[in-house]
Amino acid sequence: MPLERFFQDFYRPGLLAEIFGGERPAPEVEFAKQQPPTVRIVAPTQGGPVEGRQVVLQVEATDQGGGVKGPWLLHNGARVLAPGQAERAGKVVKRSFAVTLVPGENKLEVYAACEDGSWESEPARIAFRLEKPLEKSDLHILAVGVSKYGSDPLSLKFAAPDARELADLFRRRGPTLYNRVNAVTLLDEQATLAGIRKAFEKLKAEAKPQDTLLVFFAGHGTMVGQRYFFIPAEFRQTAGKTLADDVKAQGFAGDELADLMGATPCLKRILVLDTCASGGAVVVATTARNPFAFRGAVERLSRAQGVFTIAAAAATEEAQEVKELGHGILTYTLLAGLKAVKSGPLESEGLKPNNPEQVAEVLEWFGFASGQVPRLMKKYFGKEQDVQSSGQGASFPVLPVRER
Repeated sequence: MPLERFFQDFYRPGLLAEIFGGERPAPEVEFAKQQPPTVRIVAPTQGGPVEGRQVVLQVEATDQGGGVKGPWLLHNGARVLAPGQAERAGKVVKRSFAVTLVPGENKLEVYAACEDGSWESEPARIAFRLEKPLEKSDLHILAVGVSKYGSDPLSLKFAAPDARELADLFRRRGPTLYNRVNAVTLLDEQATLAGIRKAFEKLKAEAKPQDTLLVFFAGHGTMVGQRYFFIPAEFRQTAGKTLADDVKAQGFAGDELADLMGATPCLKRILVLDTCASGGAVVVATTARNPFAFRGAVERLSRAQGVFTIAAAAATEEAQEVKELGHGILTYTLLAGLKAVKSGPLESEGLKPNNPEQVAEVLEWFGFASGQVPRLMKKYFGKEQDVQSSGQGASFPVLPVRER
């Protein structure tokens, strides 16, 4: 069995470091206590070239004694939602998935797990190739930036401008690669929980499977236990409550963010989290600082929905903003990778894509930022800090690296 089948309960960031340190941690669930179901695609019986844009998969998951959770579908590495419900007949759970194909290769994988989720099944796989060309894809952007909070200690300089500048960059250059750029910006007082949720609903209604979704958050973020929370503009501390309780009640949870991104039809999904905990103002003091908790949250978010994610961890209590750069450090490196900064140490740097169109792909874009952030953190804050980057599926084009 591939080790990734046991990811849910047998992996956590920092596990290898614990073992090297002499610890012998044990998982919280008993190994192989519940057998996973077997999964098969009943129809169609074979893949290959197709002319129609729609295909309906008939799937069966058979209980092997551990119950059945799912099944669920991944399309080119991205988890997709489909109408309909699973129906159980004895030990067999039946489910159909109506799939809208995209041009070129369509790799479909169906998974299930035992009832407690601790052991995933081997996937059932089928692939189709849609030869019929479709219209150019659209780019959908949600850029959220909060510089002004109700509490002065939370205020930042560059979060809102960073969100605006990133959205503007994609608006300018995007039409050379995409049919349409649909950019939504929520800045400062607009970036409320209700505003963010409403924006996702709008994107969900307008997006198509062949489209690309880019979600950017800049502002404050913090961990409560193993959960990541973005702090929206309306956040206020409540008398008589702990900061952790306020964050859980008012914050935008990373797992909800993952669900909302997964609910959009787009199969190409990108998430950027340039968040920090300035001056300890939103560091949850009741939670011990686990350097691996943030990494774990990013990995779970990316894996759950097939999202390419890059995030700056709140490793210091200083806001990761530098006047010389005019941006948060992660945002600066991402803009520099696309040759879109006019000052600072990376002004003359940037990606050099190996294609005639000079279009950056998501993996090389994130790779550039991941390589530059530690160096800039060392330069400006005296110690290196890695960014967390995680992705599922094949890389894809993002944006040209020069104005046209």
